[in-house]
Amino acid sequence: TGKTVAELKELGFTDNDAIKLEAKGYNNTDLLKEATLEDLQGFGLQHAHARYVRSKAAAAAQPPAAQPGNFAPSDAQLAGRIAYCGQFGAHIKSRTPGGEEYKCAAVVIDSTHIATYQHCEHEAMVVGTDVEVFVNDPVGAQRRSVQCQVKLAQPGIDVVVLQLKDPSKPLEPPVIDAQVYPGQRYIVLGQSSQAHADETSVSHGQVAATELDALQHISGDTMTGVGDSGGAVFATETSKLFAMCVGTEPTTHKSKLVPMAVIRALLAAQEQQVV
Repeated sequence: TGKTVAELKELGFTDNDAIKLEAKGYNNTDLLKEATLEDLQGFGLQHAHARYVRSKAAAAAQPPAAQPGNFAPSDAQLAGRIAYCGQFGAHIKSRTPGGEEYKCAAVVIDSTHIATYQHCEHEAMVVGTDVEVFVNDPVGAQRRSVQCQVKLAQPGIDVVVLQLKDPSKPLEPPVIDAQVYPGQRYIVLGQSSQAHADETSVSHGQVAATELDALQHISGDTMTGVGDSGGAVFATETSKLFAMCVGTEPTTHKSKLVPMAVIRALLAAQEQQVV
């Protein structure tokens, strides 16, 4: 179905971008999703705006949000959503005491910020620390390296937020959802396939508790694997990012999830202090 300028604006595009998109015939979310960066730049969008347009179009092309109690998606739908969500996963390389390299999970939370956990090997990540992160490469088969610096460190909540050192090359941002409900199905994109050459993993679960505990965490119904901390947590029905995994609660054996609403609030408070 075609989109008018007004409808495109409702998807989050600016007035100018919506007019340009409509004029060039990109008035369908499927067409926008398929458009290349070169296509979009060809009629006047800057590189960063073109990347934003593609991400908004991809999100808009996702199925409408399901309400609690809806059926789970089919295997084909689930595979497609995992592939879509995978572009927002990231990892950080680390080493065991014996010198063996392994990957730690992280997640893109907006165009210039990446979040991960702050326990174990990440305890050394204090504000100002330089960190190399590997993120999705939209034109390559492998993740690309980006240089970041720790902007926020909250060991109590187990959250580190990294900021791109070069904001002129923004990241593809996910769609974030603050809504969480008990029983909500989710997928975790982690690095817990330790026995395989590619450690990237996909796990499943359901939200067990939505009330924040003393550490600002909510709970999932399943245990997480070693390497899932820092993993992105997406709602299965909507493909929207709503939390980051930070491990398993040792007493209840349930996964510990930090809602994106908490992480964004921490980041906003930190930025206000800087100002």
